[in-house]
Amino acid sequence: ITISNNMVSNHGGGMYLSGSSFPAINNTIISGNTATRFGGGLYLTATGSFSINNTIISGNTADERGGGIYLGSTSPSLNNVTITGNTATYDGGGIFIYNGSSPIIKNSILWNNAQEQVELASWGSSNSITVSYSTVQAGELGIETNNNGTINWLDGNIDSDPLFTDVTNGDYSLSDYSPAIGAGTSVGATTTDIDGNSRPDPQGS
Repeated sequence: ITISNNMVSNHGGGMYLSGSSFPAINNTIISGNTATRFGGGLYLTATGSFSINNTIISGNTADERGGGIYLGSTSPSLNNVTITGNTATYDGGGIFIYNGSSPIIKNSILWNNAQEQVELASWGSSNSITVSYSTVQAGELGIETNNNGTINWLDGNIDSDPLFTDVTNGDYSLSDYSPAIGAGTSVGATTTDIDGNSRPDPQGS
């Protein structure tokens, strides 16, 4: 599924989910969407158990917060997700986390988002983020906590250019020399990428 080039004069340029039991987003491209407020790509609040898998979130824009994803009172798991080239005018170019949210990120890439890769809100209930076997630009420094939450920085994370194949033409597959190849874990990972190609055998398999 591709969700692209949409615009909303509020929250959730690509998708808006609030108080939903919608269980997962799988094998999806969310790109080039714009929200005049929060969540250029995705706006997720109070969604309960939720996961995002094998998904690319790229080139989305929020005029305020959460260029790629805005999370409020929501704690999804993100597996094999690429979040890149997203922009927020104020906070959380990649992901903005608010009001007791605790996302878990694994086997994923957060790269070249502006202002930050991830930002935790400075107000509301404390938040947390758990990251493992992922590529995060600037490492832990790419995650701004605003003294209102914690980072659980687990095994396998790297801070190296993922060397996407062709960003100009929207190809976010990994080139042959990408340091992200083989840097993941097979635990909980899908066996194929978004294009249906077999994944390389990761460390930890």
